[in-house]
Amino acid sequence: MKSLKPKHNFSKPQLLVFVLVFGLIGILIWKSFAAPNPSLPGDLNSDNTVNVTDLSILLSNYGTTTSTSLNAADINGDGVVNVLDMSILLSNYGKSVTPGTTLGSKLPARMPNSSGSSHIYVSPAGSDSNPGTLSAPVQSLAKAISLAVGGSFVEVRGNAGPFAAPYQIIDSHCSFSATNPVTIRTYAGDPNAVFASTDSTRNNVYFGNCSGIRVQNLTFASPYGIAGIKIDSCVNFELSNNIIGPNGAGASHGSHGILVSSAASGVGTSTITSNLQILNNTVFNWYGDASLPNNNHGMYLSEGLKILVANNIIYNAVGGAGYGIQLGGETNDSWIVNNTIDGVTSNKITSFNGGGIVVWGSLSEQTQTPTNNDIIKNNLLTNEQVYAVGGVGSTPGPLTLVENNLAFNNGSADYQPFYGTNQLFTCGGTCPGLNLPNANPMYFNRIGHDYHLQSGSPAVGKADPAYTPAYDHDGNARSSAPNLGAY
Repeated sequence: MKSLKPKHNFSKPQLLVFVLVFGLIGILIWKSFAAPNPSLPGDLNSDNTVNVTDLSILLSNYGTTTSTSLNAADINGDGVVNVLDMSILLSNYGKSVTPGTTLGSKLPARMPNSSGSSHIYVSPAGSDSNPGTLSAPVQSLAKAISLAVGGSFVEVRGNAGPFAAPYQIIDSHCSFSATNPVTIRTYAGDPNAVFASTDSTRNNVYFGNCSGIRVQNLTFASPYGIAGIKIDSCVNFELSNNIIGPNGAGASHGSHGILVSSAASGVGTSTITSNLQILNNTVFNWYGDASLPNNNHGMYLSEGLKILVANNIIYNAVGGAGYGIQLGGETNDSWIVNNTIDGVTSNKITSFNGGGIVVWGSLSEQTQTPTNNDIIKNNLLTNEQVYAVGGVGSTPGPLTLVENNLAFNNGSADYQPFYGTNQLFTCGGTCPGLNLPNANPMYFNRIGHDYHLQSGSPAVGKADPAYTPAYDHDGNARSSAPNLGAY
């Protein structure tokens, strides 16, 4: 009987190659579960470079859906690894960041992606008696949130028309962990879900006493509501990549795009809104009663602590507008950075209506100190009816710092820190102080609201990296010499 012998004899070098190949495969599989680098979309193994290793990880997961074992290859967090994730990776292919870089080093970190522990579906054609599945969605955000657990995705369908009525109130069973938040977003593949309540006495969408929630890729456009979206006494909350506008076109009262408050349980007794991040949104055309322009703002940050407002595009060309952003009267220890605010106008002309940003120093809701210790930096503030940044109020606290911004073609002095004899902010000296010289930022197409910068813009490479988010309004990784504004 013949003895059985292996058909192949491998040399030691060949065996070494096999070991190395299978070892590499093992490493790639292990790295596919590594946390992605939030500073560089597409860096799936967090080695600070987007390269062939990251591409291999994505390809090995391509077509998979994420469930309880969410993997890094789902770059945009929509629950499936597909061409959208590939597009993000390829847009940053070859890019790298240096460990220890100062990009965003003085800004608070974002909450991580939701784990995908469950998916709850919401549609204006649904019913709150349904279980919230894809085939039987619920109708209200409140019902969807009541079914959520930490890490859930609330998938809002955008294929059945707008949520026109009733208004949405989420103020119970809405507290989740900041380490595994609930994400409310438009369902992948649908057009943006639109919340457009016609009620004139309420906010279009209201969150009260909530925590550990991210709201993204939705549209808030209410013709009559008090605000497109209101965040009230919420902690560890993110509002990102949304379209907010138009709002208040038919309102007989003040109207805002985003309203932030701290009075959910009553004035003076409520949780202070804190650790709120408003990122990468487009806020435009807020109207309201033209006789009340002080009450009409793109963002009205009435009160809060440690609020980050970054990478937003804000514009208004319809009149009736108070300010692009109002800090007041008690918004403290916050950051307003790398926003592009353009063309804020008011049809009630005064010395301070129609401004880009106003620092409002007066007590309003709680008993903490008036607006103070905020940082307004790296912004583009252009074509406003009056100033770029102004101060209003009778009880200023420690001064807010306004520096390294670029203003252009505004209707009055760009920086107006005094209200009477009260100084509301400093420019690091007598204004314009440490802000850049007045110059045209050279938008790609201002009339079309494309605020990307042309080559040769004086805003290119001029942002302070420590106060600049590592990625821009479009989700592209910034260089170590970032630009002013949202891009």
